[in-house]
Amino acid sequence: MLLKFPHQHQLGGYLRETKYSDQQGFTLVETMVSLVIFLAVLGGLLPVLVTSRISALENNIETGAIAVSQQILDRLRQVDVTTLPNAGSTTEVVQFEQTGNNYRATINYCQNAAFCDANSRHIQVSIDLDGNPDPDPVYEVETVYTRFE
Repeated sequence: MLLKFPHQHQLGGYLRETKYSDQQGFTLVETMVSLVIFLAVLGGLLPVLVTSRISALENNIETGAIAVSQQILDRLRQVDVTTLPNAGSTTEVVQFEQTGNNYRATINYCQNAAFCDANSRHIQVSIDLDGNPDPDPVYEVETVYTRFE
């Protein structure tokens, strides 16, 4: 009968002590399988992370555009309506400090003639990200300012 001792195994009828028998670890196959599983999970999550980041950037740009349009409308609200143009448009570049983005604001006056007379002006404000080749505005708002007597 062969006695079995820890850290020993039989080799050619002789007991031989092994140096590393108490160390445990992963085999190459186990490591490769776990790596493949990890990469599959990462590959599934990557599109979600990219989409989330793009949405956050777009929301940041839109928030800045809304704030810029509000600043412009607030500034125009302080002016006497009769001094505002009754036709045409003006364009200005405004930097929104919170995001650091530059926006191109186009203010159109009296595009709808039904709302323009001696005491009122139809105003449309279109906001684009400055330098953006996309022809669609990031944000657009319309209002009518009226002088009360």
